[in-house]
Amino acid sequence: MDVFTQTNGNFAKIYQLVKDSNDRSGKPLILGVLVVAILSLASLFSFECVLEPNWSSGVLAIMFWMLGYAILINFLVAASYKVNLIVIVALTLVLFLPIFFLKYFSILLLLLLLGTILLFWCSTVAMKKQMQLLIKLNWFQIAKKGIIFYTLIFLLTIGIFIQIRYFPKDEFLNTNLNETQITLGFYFERLIKALLEQLAKIKIIPGINLAGTVDELINDNIIRQIKSLPVPLSATKQAALEQELRTQSRQSLEKLTGQKLEGKEKVSDVIANIILSKWKSFPPSTTTIISVLAFIFLIIPIVTIVNLVFSLLLIPLGWLIFRILLGLKLLKIKKIPLEKEILALN
Repeated sequence: MDVFTQTNGNFAKIYQLVKDSNDRSGKPLILGVLVVAILSLASLFSFECVLEPNWSSGVLAIMFWMLGYAILINFLVAASYKVNLIVIVALTLVLFLPIFFLKYFSILLLLLLLGTILLFWCSTVAMKKQMQLLIKLNWFQIAKKGIIFYTLIFLLTIGIFIQIRYFPKDEFLNTNLNETQITLGFYFERLIKALLEQLAKIKIIPGINLAGTVDELINDNIIRQIKSLPVPLSATKQAALEQELRTQSRQSLEKLTGQKLEGKEKVSDVIANIILSKWKSFPPSTTTIISVLAFIFLIIPIVTIVNLVFSLLLIPLGWLIFRILLGLKLLKIKKIPLEKEILALN
């Protein structure tokens, strides 16, 4: 039935019908573009926070993640699968925008993109399936089904940004999957060095400047020892004692590290080398098992905690967005007839 038949040629009715049709077709586009824009900002602020950790970027990133996810939950449940797929692909691309800006292209990146699309799609299917099981719309039960997937997407995105920050391009994203240089030992080594680098910035160990050199560490230790002497020494004796302590300290450090020290090495690098030398002394099979177990015991609590935080923040915020979208008439609760087969006596 065409427009003229529906309206009996009344041009006022034709205009209203076309206008209503355009309004309906434009509403999914408005929400879709809004979600993509908000999550692109979340991605950019997250990347900035990983590169240069600061409170402002971190707070803005979390705000945009929560707001974007809150709108996305409502959008994916309400929109058709076809529209969902288009928005999911667009979302995946904008989440990894910083990587594209840095020209990181590899097979591994392609797998990450496909994995993110799959997680978004699984969240959509899970929430829609839950909605179909319910006779009366229960927004909270529907939203809970998708949050775990959003948690994994968030951690995957932040994880890849951390990789870019602490792992060189030619050793990670630009590496082919058939190369064996990316090993658990490689990740462990970079993790230790990155951790010590952050500890050096916040000066967590009293009396030890991890960002300083070996000579600075030895000199600081000598000064503390001389100041602790009960009787002051003459200049000649103090100079001789300083030289003796300096020689002993350097020999002790060289014995501990198993390497010749020039004094210009950073303390954090020396500590990292000590840990790694001990680590490499274990058989490869042992280090592999320890690494896998450590990864499992590390990732499970992280996913659990982040998912709990997301649940506490997203569910009330998402419900508030749901009510706002209903009020703006961007969403509506539609009632459909339901037919079910049951067994009965004849």
